[in-house]
Parts: sequence; C-alpha cells; structure tokens
Amino acid sequence: MKISKRLQEISKFVDNNSNIIDVGCDHALLDIYLFNNKENVKIIASDIKEGPLNQAKKNIAKYGCNIKTKLGFGISTIEEENDTIIITGMGGDTIIDILQEGKDKLTNVKRIIISPQSEWKKVRKYLVELGFYIKNEKIIKDNKYYLILKFEKGIKKYTNRELEFGPILLKHKSSDFLNYYNNILQDTLKVLKKIPIYKIKDQVTTRKRICLLRKILKNE
Repeated sequence: MKISKRLQEISKFVDNNSNIIDVGCDHALLDIYLFNNKENVKIIASDIKEGPLNQAKKNIAKYGCNIKTKLGFGISTIEEENDTIIITGMGGDTIIDILQEGKDKLTNVKRIIISPQSEWKKVRKYLVELGFYIKNEKIIKDNKYYLILKFEKGIKKYTNRELEFGPILLKHKSSDFLNYYNNILQDTLKVLKKIPIYKIKDQVTTRKRICLLRKILKNE
C-alpha cells in the first residue's frame, strides 16, 4: 500500500511494541501502514465522523489488518492499555482542545505524536505544560511543509526560542527547516515593505521578527 511522504515520516516516530490510538484516523491509511511495518503494535482507529470511519473499516478489511475502530470525539475512545496517541492533520488549536478535554485520560499515555497544521509554538508550550517533553521533531516538505512532533512523558524546561523553533530542530537544522524559515523570512520582508511609515510600532515589531529569523538561519 502506498502512502504519502508525510504519513511515512509520521510512522518513523512510532515505536515498536506500542499500543496506539489514532485520533481522527480518516481512512486509516497510517494505521494500516503501521500494522504492516511495525513490530507488535496494537491499534485503535478513531474518528468523530461515520463516513471516514466506514471507509477506514473497508480499508482495514481490504488489507486484512487486526485494527479496532471506534466512533467518538477526541480521546474519549481511548482504552486503558493505550500508551501512544497519534493526532495529525488538524490545526494546533484543535489538537490542544482534544487533549485538554481528555487530559484526565492521559494517566497511562507515555507518548503523544502530533502533526499540527498551525500554532506550532502554542502546541509545544501546551504539551510541555501538560507534563511531556519533546523527544523528536522534524519539518518535512510534501507539497507543503509539515511539522511532526513526538512527546514523551516527563518534565523538561525550554527557552522561548526553543518553544517557537524547536529545540531539536535548532540543533540539527535540516534543509527543509532552513528552506521553510527562509520562506517565512522572505514573506516577512514583503510585509515590512507594505507597512506605512507612520505605523512605527508595527515597523519595530516586524523588524525584530526579521532580525530573529536571520539569526536562526545564520546559527546565531
């Protein structure tokens, strides 16, 4: 079965011997791939919508996988033995809402793997406050840029810069990382040109942002 580069990269963040719940599984392609390519994994494919879940069931049957499916919101469908949560393909605020609503069910969860489509800093900050540290992270390009994050239970402190740009990404700056933030820099330079001279506060804020991005790209 062929899956996207994004899903393949997400699968690399999943450990063997994991007991997984995939929240918002859509058509369960990632789950099927994990079942066939990871050792000794148990998987629940969960979705809030019947349509995608029905398609997931068809795909699971087609590929002969032993994957349980559940209909429900967020991690309300989690089981006591689940130690790994996967949430991808959603905005950062939605991911935070899902975890916030079900945070009383995270007692046995050892790791959370997410790929937020927005609010990267906010998501990092929330998970850290929730009692998880950043185990791994990666920016990849698959038509557009995606961030993949792996959190494990534990306490660790981060600087404001690390929460925004990623502590691991800052240490090992990949070409995708550099290209992504160079694009952000170029967009910010364009924004600066459009700010009227009399809007001094906006000018100063944008120039500070440009300075920070340049430092990040130059390893300063």
